[in-house]
Amino acid sequence: LCSSRINRCCISRLLSVVESELQAGREKGDPTEKQLKVTLEEAELWRKFKEVTNEMIVTKSGRRMFPVLKVSVSGLDPNAMYSFLLDFQPADSHRWKYVNGEWVTAGKPEPAGNGCVYIHPDSPNFGAHWMKAPVSFSKVKLTNKLNGGGQIMLNSLHKYEPQLHIVRVGGSHRMVTNVSFSDTQFIAVTAYQNEEVTGLTHTQTDAHKQAHSHTCTHKHCLLERLSHYWYLISTVIESAVNSYELSKKRNVLSLSTAFIFSKLNMCKYVYEHNKIQQQA
Repeated sequence: LCSSRINRCCISRLLSVVESELQAGREKGDPTEKQLKVTLEEAELWRKFKEVTNEMIVTKSGRRMFPVLKVSVSGLDPNAMYSFLLDFQPADSHRWKYVNGEWVTAGKPEPAGNGCVYIHPDSPNFGAHWMKAPVSFSKVKLTNKLNGGGQIMLNSLHKYEPQLHIVRVGGSHRMVTNVSFSDTQFIAVTAYQNEEVTGLTHTQTDAHKQAHSHTCTHKHCLLERLSHYWYLISTVIESAVNSYELSKKRNVLSLSTAFIFSKLNMCKYVYEHNKIQQQA
């Protein structure tokens, strides 16, 4: 009990410091980050889930989010170091239950957890790194039991909103911004309650698998073409070498031919290796 009280006190103090630093950053401003912009990726998909009241599975061992939270960032200092952190704030002051096909409030919420924060595994890193591609939080795991391991503990049947924190590190640590998107709100559940959420999840998962399968098929076609080109080119080169009558020039040609054949054989190996993997 004493340990729990100390933890709550430390977390409260930490959040207070973070908020004061954020306010100081707003007042002072940083010319290198005035154009900072954070955009939610796959926003339309998130909106579809919000329309049916999104649900996220929580388990004792931890379950990954779906949809996956991804953001695009611009306006950071390319040469400065930043860490990206994610936590989950209560979206309201209610406990929820699913009754007669809809979510309704069901009294006061349970006490909040211990304020777990997920640190993106690429942290800390240069601003250029964070801006070159969408930042994905695909490895975040949600649990309903405090068991460590970097998992986020949430109370089942409570509504949450993911909140992203960007902290500039190195020298004097400073909170750059914190941002959240209302479309990413969800109710934590141990099993899906709404069939519409289940159906939407399955539809999107199947679409992802089909897209992945199409990519593999496209690669297979390219490998087939590569194999065909290998046969044609090797045949032409071999004929040219055999028909060349001048031994001196033949020796010179044979050196370049050996180099070309080594590259072609490498291509053939890649093709056959990938083909074996696809058949496995």
